[in-house]
Amino acid sequence: MFFRPPQRLVTILDEIINRYHPDFGARLASGEKQSVTSAEIIELQQSAGDEFIKTGLRFDDEPNERGLLIEDLIDWLGRQRT
Repeated sequence: MFFRPPQRLVTILDEIINRYHPDFGARLASGEKQSVTSAEIIELQQSAGDEFIKTGLRFDDEPNERGLLIEDLIDWLGRQRT
């Protein structure tokens, strides 16, 4: 499947890829259409979950603005596997 996230999620996805999967990021940055496997999507979802825990929560454990974007990204990634 080809990988094209909604524009509003591109920045957060890029940050997560660069932090957790730099080799994958380099492949995507080549500018060519890239096929992404279900296993890679699962890895990205797990990394997004890690990032959510680290940076996506306010002091009261409710999602902050970044957390809401990460939640949307996790949902979008989940829809790509079906």
